[in-house]
Amino acid sequence: MVVSETEEASYIMESNFPVLVSVTKDVNKPRLPTLKEKLKAMKSEVKIWHAENLADIIDLNKVGYNGSPTNVKKDRYT
Repeated sequence: MVVSETEEASYIMESNFPVLVSVTKDVNKPRLPTLKEKLKAMKSEVKIWHAENLADIIDLNKVGYNGSPTNVKKDRYT
């Protein structure tokens, strides 16, 4: 369910997936992090996931270079 707001009214919309939702810049008010939050972020570990980590839920033959339905060939003019 999505609520669409205009100057005159608000509308509630429902859709099945897949669906594309776009928003305006007013959807979020950015917050500046505190010094404590910045220091915590610098110390935090970023976990790196590879396709193999998802092998139990995805078909590895359909991801990455080998799984891409497109191929990029060298430009003959370069």
